[in-house]
This record gives sequence, structure tokens and C-alpha cells, in this order.
Amino acid sequence: SPRPAALPSVLGDVPLATGTKENWQPAESAASLQTGSVIKYRLALVDAWQGSAHQSGLRRATVVKVWHDGPDGAAVVLRHSSGSMDCLEVSQLRDLSMLQSE
Repeated sequence: SPRPAALPSVLGDVPLATGTKENWQPAESAASLQTGSVIKYRLALVDAWQGSAHQSGLRRATVVKVWHDGPDGAAVVLRHSSGSMDCLEVSQLRDLSMLQSE
């Protein structure tokens, strides 16, 4: 079956029109992430059935905790607007940008 052009919102797709002007800046490094930072990112998704990889839609989350010296490099705990949480290695985050306060 044909793949959808965009991932459904349940998989973390961020709507492009938010109605307000937000100032997003590319994150310089994992060291720039701090508790309370609001970030946007994509994840590489592996499709084991098809033997291919795809990128998720943009996801938006708040950094809850940062481990700069984890066993596999820096890691973060992220809280999404739905209340769900993810623990990810920073190296897994693609197109990472941070919301800058005005």
C-alpha cells in the first residue's frame, strides 16, 4: 500500500500553523539542552518489515531531565503536550531546534 505523505498527529507531527510567532534556533549541541528547554526534533524510524528507514514528522517537547554523561552519550527525558514521556539519546534527535525566549 502507498505510504502516507505525512505521519499522523498521533506519531508526533507538529502542525505548521501555530497562530503565534515563535523564534526557533538550531541547537548548537547536546550541551545547550537544559531542563525546561522547549525543542522541536525528528526521529529516524526504522521499518523492519520493509527494510527501510523514514523520518518522523516534527515533534515538540519540553526537556525534563538531561544526562550529559550517560553510558551511550548524552540522553534526555522529554515530556510531550499529551503528558507522555520519552527517554532518548541526544544522538537520535534530528533537525533539533530550541525555542528562544523573547
